[in-house]
Amino acid sequence: MAIPIVVAADENFAVGAGVVMQSTLENTSARVHFYLFHDALSVESRDRFQRITDAAGNAELTLVDAGQALARLPKPLRAGAYTRMTYARLLAPQYVEADRAVYLDADTLVRDDVQKLFDHDLGGHALAATPDYGAVWLSLHNRVERDYFRRITEGRGVGSYFNAGVLLLDLEALRREGQMDRAVELIAKGRELRFADQCALNLAVAGGFSPLEERWNVNVAHRELPDDPLTDAPLRARVAAAFAEPAVVHYVGPKPWSLFPTHFKREYAEVLRRTPWRDYRQPLGSLSWKTQQALLKAWRKQAVSLRIEKNELRLRLFGRPIVQWTRPTTDAA
Repeated sequence: MAIPIVVAADENFAVGAGVVMQSTLENTSARVHFYLFHDALSVESRDRFQRITDAAGNAELTLVDAGQALARLPKPLRAGAYTRMTYARLLAPQYVEADRAVYLDADTLVRDDVQKLFDHDLGGHALAATPDYGAVWLSLHNRVERDYFRRITEGRGVGSYFNAGVLLLDLEALRREGQMDRAVELIAKGRELRFADQCALNLAVAGGFSPLEERWNVNVAHRELPDDPLTDAPLRARVAAAFAEPAVVHYVGPKPWSLFPTHFKREYAEVLRRTPWRDYRQPLGSLSWKTQQALLKAWRKQAVSLRIEKNELRLRLFGRPIVQWTRPTTDAA
């Protein structure tokens, strides 16, 4: 049986969805069935997706036009960060005729066999996801964020909040129990959902999910979390291990196909070159003046990183350690 994999993309994220498909096929020996939810994809992009699956020989592709279904829902609260396409994962139980499926955001890079994720024991839950350690970090550093996650988890604590970028879905259970339908209802009611359908789905699931290891959803926006003294040591260790050997890299923040720097960008570019989007380049002229200034600042920050603390000094050049010094401890006499 083919592994059903759900991906969602509009034309702006087509290049990302192509890399998701290519990297999945390069790391998975089992047959794969991609369900690509989209809204007004160009004929050229559709052809490129088909070429990826045809070349693999062990894959098939179903295009699902979700435009009308998504148009009935309100725009996300943070319209600059999200479009209605983010809601597409909520439609999976309705359109994917299978018992279970894997969902992957269009800004991810697969580095391990998805069969392992597909075989995860759900333990009676309707879905599996990685607890959102980014939300933990935000809660530790920002009182407003802490209060928000307390409300969105209904007092269960931020540890019960998951990131929806990588999911294992028990579609049969979701159809029977209606969590996706409840999430859609919350969105339609216009409730404050800072992270769009991710928050709606967390409310609908109410903490009832099977946790995945951190390596199945490595959020590049929080690369420094393992060095954060406010985060508890076990979580720092798990996140450090996940970054050392990620199964799925999740490019939250600047997208790896853009001109902005990000972690695992070189590896992403190597996979991109093996897709029909191999010649893709984001035109600098397409960026506003404000965005160009942010781009320059980001590359300056990426080029040289200096961290000085009481007992430690670190100097990095393009992410590589150049100087690292730690004050030696002295044993008491």
